[in-house]
Amino acid sequence: MKRFLIPILICAFATPLVAQEIDASNRPDIDRDRLVFNIHWDGWLNHADSLKINAFSSGIGFHFFYDIPLDKNNQFSFAPGVGYSTSNYYNNALFVEDSTDVVQVSIIDEFVNVKKNKIALGLLEVPIEFRYRSLPDSKGNSFKIAAGFKGGWQFTNKTKYVGDDIIFNGPTDVKVKIFRYEALNMFRYGPTLRIGYGAVNIQAFYGLSELFNEGEGPTGFPMEIGVSFNPF
Repeated sequence: MKRFLIPILICAFATPLVAQEIDASNRPDIDRDRLVFNIHWDGWLNHADSLKINAFSSGIGFHFFYDIPLDKNNQFSFAPGVGYSTSNYYNNALFVEDSTDVVQVSIIDEFVNVKKNKIALGLLEVPIEFRYRSLPDSKGNSFKIAAGFKGGWQFTNKTKYVGDDIIFNGPTDVKVKIFRYEALNMFRYGPTLRIGYGAVNIQAFYGLSELFNEGEGPTGFPMEIGVSFNPF
């Protein structure tokens, strides 16, 4: 009797183990979010009441990450990265830099026909993320959450105005671009958060550094809220 029971018991215990190995081999690859592209709304927090920031202020960004697993199931990981980001703040003011590099703010009269007026920034960024993701479902998608921090170096900035000639009162529209405001803060840093499913995420950034150097321009902190996509 024992000669029959032993093989049966071995088969009974071995079958689930084999099934687990087969399931693991057929499990879809973990999405490591190596490339993240985002479209975001740009906010300017704690600015003066007279300064109005258009709700359609927006920018883009793309970042490359190196995902380092922290457990055998690849559910927890640490990811340093590098990338590029733009920010555009459409507003109702002219920013005039004087001889001491201090920016004076002049609010544009509401009767002036303004077609475009913005501050545009370009930044090189170094983000880091601590990530969690669920095991892939039957479609190969995971729920994911990533909390982190990023720092950026602002390497280009400009203002662009298109509208009535409010300087010389000319009869035609004018286009004016002013490059490189020294009063704008060269560095940006703050916490980040990204939550999503599959290749689509909602993300946010809160700046701890002001947009302008202290005492050299208007007050206020940057904020981003947007949608990001990670193709692989």
